[in-house]
Amino acid sequence: MAKNRHSPLQSAANAGHFSGRYAITKKTTIRNPGNAPAGMRRKQSEYATQLNEKQKLKFIYGVLEHQHLQAILIWLSVRGHDGRKPASSAGASSR
Repeated sequence: MAKNRHSPLQSAANAGHFSGRYAITKKTTIRNPGNAPAGMRRKQSEYATQLNEKQKLKFIYGVLEHQHLQAILIWLSVRGHDGRKPASSAGASSR
């Protein structure tokens, strides 16, 4: 059986023995994340933003993590790490 870790005062308050002038109330502040207004959300980190975008793409296209990784590796082999297509040698003039 679980051990009761509440203080006797808290147990008495929960049982309704205190009321009115001696009532125990919890202090709520704006800093409490559970009670904060919607406009007071903390700014997402860069990692959280990228993770949300990745999850959104995986959901839209219905792919798993490994399939997503393979698609990115193919894209990187075609495009390169800077995102641009490699210069084709067909259009370049040689001397």
